[in-house]
Amino acid sequence: MLDAAPCKFGSIIFIRRAQTMNRPMTLMPTNPYPTDRVDPVRNLVHTSRSVLLLVLLAAVGVGAALSPVRASPLADALLTSAEQLPVAAAEAEPRIDLGDLRWLLGCWHGEAFGDAADECWVSAPNGRLTGLFQLLDGPNQRFSEIFVLDVFDGTPELRLKHFHPDLTGWEDKDGFIRFRLLETGPDFARFDGLLYRLEADGTLVIELRMRRDGVVATETMRFRRQP
Repeated sequence: MLDAAPCKFGSIIFIRRAQTMNRPMTLMPTNPYPTDRVDPVRNLVHTSRSVLLLVLLAAVGVGAALSPVRASPLADALLTSAEQLPVAAAEAEPRIDLGDLRWLLGCWHGEAFGDAADECWVSAPNGRLTGLFQLLDGPNQRFSEIFVLDVFDGTPELRLKHFHPDLTGWEDKDGFIRFRLLETGPDFARFDGLLYRLEADGTLVIELRMRRDGVVATETMRFRRQP
């Protein structure tokens, strides 16, 4: 019997598989027709099965010899496009250079999460960047953050810890939040879930992807450089 099961062929998924079904032997009733006569019903069924089997086998042979089988117009269009279009060259690796981010150095004041906020960055001689953030509620500090941007175990990333105003940490003693650095440029730094960018008028814009009540949204913060 012919059956179908999935396997991968490029973007299209097809296979044909021959499967033999083992069935217990049963005794057939005695043929009501004399031995010198042909049972018309059985002959018709046998002929139909033979024709169907030949057609299917021919289709399998032609399909295997000429091209993959196309199951639908959409699949056909996708496969045709893949056959006709040249293979695109691999994109160049994105630039990642901590030296690109020296424009971040210094202190910035602005608004985040609906309140006033400050963020400052300093650099070490080896290129590591260290930052401090505080969110204010009037004259009081709501919380603060300390973060470092460097290469850890071969991966450039931003590591961040939160603190309550009494300096007790949000995370565990050795825990922190990490944002993997994906790309840098003369006026931006793109992380996994976080974006720093410098607008033409000198405004620092930070876009942070956050999950609230099961919904992922982007929190946008804006800062101006302080003298």
